[in-house]
Amino acid sequence: MSDVLVPVRVNGVGAEIPTGRITNQQWEQIVETSDEWIRKNIGIKTRSRIEPERSTTDLGVAAAHKALAMAGVPAGAIDMILCATNSQEELFPSTASKIQAALDMPRASATDLQAGCTGWLYGMELGTAMVSSGQAQHVLVVGAEALSRAL
Repeated sequence: MSDVLVPVRVNGVGAEIPTGRITNQQWEQIVETSDEWIRKNIGIKTRSRIEPERSTTDLGVAAAHKALAMAGVPAGAIDMILCATNSQEELFPSTASKIQAALDMPRASATDLQAGCTGWLYGMELGTAMVSSGQAQHVLVVGAEALSRAL
């Protein structure tokens, strides 16, 4: 480990949004609420809903492909994958490990972070620490959720 901190920067970002949608009117059929209350208190008119045939891993892989392309970093150069999720398909293997396998990143370590809405920020902090300390050169941070399945 080096005594000198390495500068850290974000080289690429990617996003994948499910095509399914759920409206406030649909929520009115499920829970005691109204479109008016949701718009006034939360500001949401509609939200994404993952398609039945897709998984949290699928969302993470698609977003990661876009981020890697923007960064110009080959998948094989990734040292660590951090996946922030609270909607993994199963306890193990981790969603990060599934993303690692799908992207063919055999040398990257992979771990999930479960911290709710702030999980991706924790991933960025941990990734920054790994790069700035010299323990990693390229870290892929993925935030992937399919919480609509649980609701």
